[in-house]
Amino acid sequence: MGPSDEAIADTLLRLTDAPRSFCPHEAARAPSSDWPPLMPRVRALAAAPPTATKRRRSPP
Repeated sequence: MGPSDEAIADTLLRLTDAPRSFCPHEAARAPSSDWPPLMPRVRALAAAPPTATKRRRSPP
């Protein structure tokens, strides 16, 4: 079995905090070397409303 939806969602959140854009395949590759079958789940999770609140960064 592959990574959980939670692991994929965590990866998506981490990538959205990066100072650059990213491609969905990057979120699929992070938790698994067998990433092509994960793409439908990654896309679905990316399109779904977030279930976790992003942590705010402290002001500089």
